Amino acid sequence: MIPKFSVRKPYTVLVAVVLVLILGVVSFTKMTPDLLPSMDLPYAIVMTTYGGASPEAVETTVTKPIEQSMATISNIENVSSVSQENMSLVILEFGADTNMDSAMIDIRESLDMITGYFSDSVGNPIIMKLNPDMMPVLVAAVDGEDMDLGEISALVEDEISPAIEAVEGVGSVSVSGLLEESVNVVINQDKIDKVNKKIKKATKASFEEAEDKINDAQSELESGKSQLQSQSSKLNDTLAKANNALINGKIDVATKKSELNQSLTTLEAQITQLKSTISQLKTQKSTLESSIKNLKSVKENRDKLTSSKSELEKQIKEINDNDALSAEEKEAALSPLNESLKSVEAGIDAIDTGLKAQDISGENLGSSISSLESSLSEINATLKDLNTQLTKANAGKKQIKAGLKQIEAAESTLDDQMTKMDSQKSAAQQGINSATAEMASGEAQLNASEQQLEEAKESALEQASLEGKITADMITGILTAQNFSMPAGYITEDGTDYLVRIGDKIEDTDNVEDLVIMDMGLDGLDPITLGDVADVAVIDNSDEIYTKINGNNGVMLTVEKQNNYATADVSERVQDKFDEISQTTKGVHFTNLMDQGVYINLIIDSVLNNVWMGAVLAILILFVLYV
Repeated sequence: MIPKFSVRKPYTVLVAVVLVLILGVVSFTKMTPDLLPSMDLPYAIVMTTYGGASPEAVETTVTKPIEQSMATISNIENVSSVSQENMSLVILEFGADTNMDSAMIDIRESLDMITGYFSDSVGNPIIMKLNPDMMPVLVAAVDGEDMDLGEISALVEDEISPAIEAVEGVGSVSVSGLLEESVNVVINQDKIDKVNKKIKKATKASFEEAEDKINDAQSELESGKSQLQSQSSKLNDTLAKANNALINGKIDVATKKSELNQSLTTLEAQITQLKSTISQLKTQKSTLESSIKNLKSVKENRDKLTSSKSELEKQIKEINDNDALSAEEKEAALSPLNESLKSVEAGIDAIDTGLKAQDISGENLGSSISSLESSLSEINATLKDLNTQLTKANAGKKQIKAGLKQIEAAESTLDDQMTKMDSQKSAAQQGINSATAEMASGEAQLNASEQQLEEAKESALEQASLEGKITADMITGILTAQNFSMPAGYITEDGTDYLVRIGDKIEDTDNVEDLVIMDMGLDGLDPITLGDVADVAVIDNSDEIYTKINGNNGVMLTVEKQNNYATADVSERVQDKFDEISQTTKGVHFTNLMDQGVYINLIIDSVLNNVWMGAVLAILILFVLYV
């Protein structure tokens, strides 16, 4: 019937064919080809941290409640979990037709109902869903002729990477293998010993004046005693000298108070350093957890592709072994399976290539994840140790404050003694015996003050020593606190706004060496700088990295696209930018290690060739049948 209709209505058939051709051409020009479809896989992961907990505690406290709450969500097919030290991982599998956006809302609502019962040590659950758009579009190596690693690293980081990020459709560009320079600060014990000698010398000098005053008071007291025996009229003068001795004693107490305040300041600086170090470790912990999450996602994708590959190979073998099928039927059945197998193998190769750029093989991906998780456990243990140190430091701070209260009580006692001395001075006028007794009392107090001064001197010399105070954590905290710059608002003057910035970024090693780490507040002793106690030098990581492309130094570029752009288009734009940079920058070459656009173009060319060949064959067959 269809042939008759075609013969009787040739123009209708012609119009229909033209419409099909036009729709095909328009669809081809408007489509956005991708290696993998932009879809939400029916999988979700709920990851929850529980610092310091054993796997058993994690399973009981976190994993089981989450599994029970997830089991009631619609369209869920399978729930599996992994409980390990410090972390719980719950993997959810949904039906193929599930709307993952709605599922994510259901998951969050279920979690909100149980998270309020968790202890404060349990972190907020993190929900992740899988998407093929997470794969990089292109991985390339950049090398430069006659360039050392520092030059090619600076060129890529400052010029090439920003230029590629500006390409339309590029989401992000990550660079690996860069030469990184850092300032190395090594504590030098010889320098610390020299500074200690200067501190001790300045400390002793600060006590010499008080010692001279006490010695003078003792001489005057002896002279007053001999005069008192012969001239009772000089009693008031002698009592005044004894009063001066009490004042000197008060000075000694004030000196001790100053030393305790200095110790308190030093301890508070150590507490600040500990808090800063804890904050940095928490940042490292967050970064490591993100890396573990990404690697697990990649591993799951690779396992799925490997399973698909095995299934396709099994189907191909079954068709080849089926003797009931003719050769043409086998070829027709095998063609789409082979194409799918190539696509799956290309996906596995792409994942392995991406992992290879991170020095990770697909077979060892699980061990790499385990290694990162072990590092995460070490960071958690370090955080626990630092928190213990912080608790001890706070306890020491309380003890010093208690000592300050005792000294303040001693100052009050001295003030009371001086008041009593004035009263005794008035009463001493009644007789020489009373004056002699008061003189003896003043002499005893002077001796006590001398003893207190000696004890304060020994304590000050001990506290002034830098042994055990200059540590790597202390220097790290000081460098972190000093090396910053941030805006602080605007100042308006004569109608003009001026941006005000606070802080001062460290620019070179001279700034580091001149950084003041401690000021003892002693006459004749300059503030102690980092260069006085440590050796400062610039080092790099050239001994830890090695990248060679065609005999030249190089680095690796990984390009990821934005979700609303076609992979092939982004790949072509990036390749054009590579060619442009190679022409404008002498000696720079780009080597593609993985390019999804190449695979997409191969598939498109294969489809077009099949279309043209099918059309030609159809025309030939019709021509043979009707001629």
